[in-house]
Amino acid sequence: MITSTMRLLPLFATVAAMLALAACGNESTPEPAPESDPEGAADVADGAAEPAENVAAYEEAIDAQREVVGELTAVLEGVTDEASAEAAAPRIEELSRELQSLAMRINAIPQLPYAEQQRISEERAGSTAARRERGKQMLKIEQYPVLKEAWARGMRGVEE
Repeated sequence: MITSTMRLLPLFATVAAMLALAACGNESTPEPAPESDPEGAADVADGAAEPAENVAAYEEAIDAQREVVGELTAVLEGVTDEASAEAAAPRIEELSRELQSLAMRINAIPQLPYAEQQRISEERAGSTAARRERGKQMLKIEQYPVLKEAWARGMRGVEE
């Protein structure tokens, strides 16, 4: 059985990849998570196609996630000191809540094979320079305690 955490892989992988790219500029592709669903593994092995509506729903959710991350990046670009971090905190909380909501939306979509999830995510990732800039801005959440607290509140703020 696939756990909720595994189903949220695209969101967490995106944020982790942004942070990694900002920190070291490495463009390596993450290794696929081990398949823990024997039926899902059989589908991949048999080459069974996923229903088009599941792929479309996943693509739409990933596109929405990218938009929110873009807005988050724009907000973080304005953070240059404690005062601007304090001013940005309410919006950071809202955006993190939106990302958590999108993660739940992705979780509700029937599981796509990892390779399909990866293909969709890579197609929508943007340029290397844009990914590095997003990652660089995301690091500010760790640099400013008020942003880190706002981020955590937003992530906890959506009930399943």
